[in-house]
Amino acid sequence: MFDKKQRIFRVHGVDRAHQEEIRVYLREKLDAWCASRKRGDGFSVREWLGGAERNWNGTPMQELYNYYRRKNRGDVYAYREAGKAAGRILKAVIDSDEGHRFHITREFRSVRYIWV
Repeated sequence: MFDKKQRIFRVHGVDRAHQEEIRVYLREKLDAWCASRKRGDGFSVREWLGGAERNWNGTPMQELYNYYRRKNRGDVYAYREAGKAAGRILKAVIDSDEGHRFHITREFRSVRYIWV
């Protein structure tokens, strides 16, 4: 849940079953993150799914990448758009989480979620 009302966007192109798998995957990451952190700590989707975590093989996130890759615009486009879609799904996951409250801050090209 967020400390202020947030607009939640839908993700298109990936069927409901795959979106549910992605939601469960991100929910598990959120629960694990909260279990090892304290209030006031924050994270971004880029930290969770980019950089060293960019290889999504074997995870539900791979389907997001595959969807954008099938558009034949290259790997850079596919990773960028899949990352945006992952952020939208994560925002919906956080919004439905009654057990934790988060505040959103904006950083350069990124959204940071702060546990309050």
